[in-house]
Amino acid sequence: MNRKCLACKYKIHDLLKIARHPVPMKRFMEELEATRNTVTRDFEYLRDTLGAPLEYVQPGMITSRLAPLKDKIRQLLGESGHDAERISERIYIQPIQARMAAHRIFDQPLPANN
Repeated sequence: MNRKCLACKYKIHDLLKIARHPVPMKRFMEELEATRNTVTRDFEYLRDTLGAPLEYVQPGMITSRLAPLKDKIRQLLGESGHDAERISERIYIQPIQARMAAHRIFDQPLPANN
């Protein structure tokens, strides 16, 4: 990891540390002078490699696509005589959790000597 890359990780940490509310992606992009994809990769590195407790959501990205599916499920449950609202109170969808791995597994390999 180069120094600029490391500096970005520290900048993300600083922005989150002083924030009282969720920080918009636009602010990260402006502060880091980086694209959305770069900031997202930085988040993933902090979360997956360093174990930082980060959660980020791109609003509306999945919600609009899931709405028709949820409506269809409710319709099918209604046709079968089950109350969809009552069932949804009893079912909990657990979010995917990041798995902690030893850093040595993902360390860069040593360069070959000539």
